[in-house]
Amino acid sequence: MNAGPAAPKRRALAVHVEAPRLAGLLDGSDWQVSTTADIVGALIAVDNMGFDALLCSDDAVTRKALLARCPGVPVIVVGVADEAAAIDHLAGGAADALLAPGVDGPGLLCALDRAVARAKGQHVSPAWRSSYVRRFHLLKDLFDIAADAGLSFTGQLAETLRLGCEFFGLEIGIVSRVAGQDYRVEHVYAPDTDLAVGQEFRLGDTICDITLRSDVPLGIDDLARSPWRNHPCKELGLAAYIGVPLVVKGHRFGTLAFASPRPRIERWTDLDLELAGTLASWAGTVLGRARMVGRLRLLATHDSLTGFENRDAFIDSLARHMRRAEDAKARFALLFLDLDGFKQVNDTHGHAVGDEVLITTSMRLRTSLRPGDVAGRLGGDEFVIRLDNVDEETAVLVARRLAEAVSEPIAIDGKHIAVGASIGIAMSGGGRDAKSLLAAADEAMYEAKGAQEGVRVA
Repeated sequence: MNAGPAAPKRRALAVHVEAPRLAGLLDGSDWQVSTTADIVGALIAVDNMGFDALLCSDDAVTRKALLARCPGVPVIVVGVADEAAAIDHLAGGAADALLAPGVDGPGLLCALDRAVARAKGQHVSPAWRSSYVRRFHLLKDLFDIAADAGLSFTGQLAETLRLGCEFFGLEIGIVSRVAGQDYRVEHVYAPDTDLAVGQEFRLGDTICDITLRSDVPLGIDDLARSPWRNHPCKELGLAAYIGVPLVVKGHRFGTLAFASPRPRIERWTDLDLELAGTLASWAGTVLGRARMVGRLRLLATHDSLTGFENRDAFIDSLARHMRRAEDAKARFALLFLDLDGFKQVNDTHGHAVGDEVLITTSMRLRTSLRPGDVAGRLGGDEFVIRLDNVDEETAVLVARRLAEAVSEPIAIDGKHIAVGASIGIAMSGGGRDAKSLLAAADEAMYEAKGAQEGVRVA
């Protein structure tokens, strides 16, 4: 029976001092190798013949010339002796394969097949890549995430988890926060699961419990065949796992972990654990920057003494709230509170005692308000409070209750300090904007202070 014509062999050009040896390694394969020892012969060959792949020496000039002359054809560098040389080749565009000196026939054949498959757009597992290539691609992808000005900190973490899932071939990526025995999902990438931010578990029921107790990166190929097969985490239905303790600003935050309900065929390598650590270091950096920016934003928008919104932040939030209230046809009241006798406290007892009075006043206001009411400190002894969904009568009752709370004597260093409160009220509506509403409440407060009546409505 006629088997038909043999499949044509694929063609490779070896531009290498060991070109004959490389050609010999591929004897009997479906590759036909042409050889040349110099770049001039190589350029003549590629101009006259078509090649599926190119093999070149650990030489930047040769690599650059081949990449320029044969765009789209994979270039495999053979004989890369160290990491510095590898990084140089990668930066120069030769990311198809980097092979160490003394590569054998199966290794060369595998690199050729995978490089060609990738050049044709076919799926190739990242597990084949040399350590140099894997590390380079991961760092490059992390750099792209960091350089994307359109990504928020949350977006950067989401992209980092997505990258890790793709890199390790797992479906679930989680940044957890751990406090005592409480495990909370802070960020998650798990498109086909019910996992969500905010979910909480007992730490001892998670695989991350093992990671934190070991305090080193942990890789589990198949939980059912591991030393932890009887750990409570088996109830979560996960099989493959790689996780790293997550540190933020020198303190333990939680873990960065990737997992799958399916066992992993290939065993985790030291390089896998190292690269998981790289992802965790980057995630820790992002979380640290987010925390720092959050603190700076808090300092920029809140009064450091009382914790209330400062003048600018309160007026901005008031303006936004007025637009929403107008659309919803909802009414609210703005209270302007000024302490009576505060100047005398400062003059008699000093500013340190005055600060204690302000702190205590803010605490009393905070405990007297309903959830959703907003307080701000405009400066000095002036406070403002927004009461949502109230009519004028209710606003007056709340204002009188606040004045009573503020007027209770304050014990400081054995002394009993007493201040009073004058409060002006302005109701929303009537075409006022934020500043005019604030001005109306301010004027009503001065009228109340002048009349010594405690509360007055504009």
